[in-house]
Amino acid sequence: MADAPAVLFDVDGTLVDSNYLHVYAWTRAFHEAGIAAESWRIHRSIGMDGGRLIESLLYNVSPRDPAVFTATAVALFGVATFACWLPARRAARVSPVEALRAD
Repeated sequence: MADAPAVLFDVDGTLVDSNYLHVYAWTRAFHEAGIAAESWRIHRSIGMDGGRLIESLLYNVSPRDPAVFTATAVALFGVATFACWLPARRAARVSPVEALRAD
């Protein structure tokens, strides 16, 4: 990094307008969850934190609701566990001697 002539910081939206990518990602996430959310509502909510965005888009659901909070925590834990377990399982099947020989 000492040889770099300059460092470029991109504050979100300065160089690339990524709002439409955020809207697309949120729209897909809601669609995959089976929730109908219009893109224009999501676009109006960009800039809010995730909890406020969900609260403004999903009626009768509060991010501070214990059931929603617990379900979200359990879902995130399950996804994180699976994301760690799959590569670890694959790596455990490889012999260390063969891995060193391949290097």
